[in-house]
Amino acid sequence: MASQSTDWSSYNPRIIRTPTSIVYLHYNDSDLPPKPSDAWTRFVCVSDTHGHIFKIPEGDVLLHSGDITDGGYFEEFERTITWLATLNHQKKIIIGGNHDFPLHDECYQEHFKGPEKNRISIMELLTGNRARQAGIMYLWDKKVQFRLKENGREWSVYGSPWSPGFGMGAFSYPRSFGSILYATFPQADILLTHSPARGIFDRNNDSELVGCDSLRAHLLEKRPILHVAGHINEGRGAYVHEWNISAEPAVQNDNDDFSDDEEEDNRNKHQNSKSVNHSDTEVPQEIPDKDGHH
Repeated sequence: MASQSTDWSSYNPRIIRTPTSIVYLHYNDSDLPPKPSDAWTRFVCVSDTHGHIFKIPEGDVLLHSGDITDGGYFEEFERTITWLATLNHQKKIIIGGNHDFPLHDECYQEHFKGPEKNRISIMELLTGNRARQAGIMYLWDKKVQFRLKENGREWSVYGSPWSPGFGMGAFSYPRSFGSILYATFPQADILLTHSPARGIFDRNNDSELVGCDSLRAHLLEKRPILHVAGHINEGRGAYVHEWNISAEPAVQNDNDDFSDDEEEDNRNKHQNSKSVNHSDTEVPQEIPDKDGHH
């Protein structure tokens, strides 16, 4: 799908198709569309689950772009990691977000009085033997590479939990620091950030665009195959941009009817996991099985 240079007021497709990707924004959990062939990889992308657990589409790789918890409590981490460990995805790649306070040393020490042993126990949940055996990979400004099958494509993922600061929260930075932060990000097939980029699904309920300009500049320079972000719950959506055209990506969903009701919000979140199939036609022998995208 080609990009539009305008800031769309309404953008709610159900399925996006290109020659090398299929993005499912709406689907039946009990009757998922099959992959076009075994030369495709399915990434399932979620964010801002805030301690909730729910049914996740089957896939090869699960990508979670932060806010694993709502209040940063040990019980929320334990519930989420136990849930992720039961999923059949070969890899579950996760980052923190502004709600995941114990994952950010400085924030935790400044604002919270919880025992240090809780933080140690939380890191064991995210990086210990059980997590590794379940294919859970926690990234904090870190790049990982993996293959899902022998002689398959090697995928690279870089994950970072930071977002521009507004209010109290973990992993926040002043906007003036953004260019320094993103200059440290390496090239990767998939970029996993908590913050959205400026102008791309970053409009909040006050109609403010709160994404990061420096992250946007990074995307335009590095051109990842897939960028998964979260943070602005009402800005949910998915979009495919063609890097070989001159227009820059600019897209928002129609979030004017985003509910203030907590039960409805949670239902929307749970329905907002995305499944994207991706194929690389230039090196089909290197493509893993399935693909999903947020």
